[in-house]
Amino acid sequence: MFHNFIDEPIQRYWETGIVRQPRNLWNRRCQFCDVLLLTGERSGGFCCGKRGKYTNVIPPLPALPAEFVWLARQPNISFLSRKLNILFSFAAMETTEAFPVLTGPLGFVAIQGRVYHR
Repeated sequence: MFHNFIDEPIQRYWETGIVRQPRNLWNRRCQFCDVLLLTGERSGGFCCGKRGKYTNVIPPLPALPAEFVWLARQPNISFLSRKLNILFSFAAMETTEAFPVLTGPLGFVAIQGRVYHR
């Protein structure tokens, strides 16, 4: 069931298949606006297009709320990033049902029949 891929040491084999490390290249620039292109992006594609025809199609993002600016300036933001990510992810899983009773070992959370663990 499990295979050993000696010729590709970065790979891991899960039951679902091979998981390869991404090979993103940031070595190309748009020929029109000189922005770095992601792997697979065409030069002059979405970023601006010929003679900048897509430049103003999407409105600019609004300024960040003051709370985000404050958070981004905290010296321990990197240390807390995992906890913040978990907090925001958990908050995004909203439900209109009653919150389930937590049973089982610490570190496990059951939400409407699904078990999440760390």
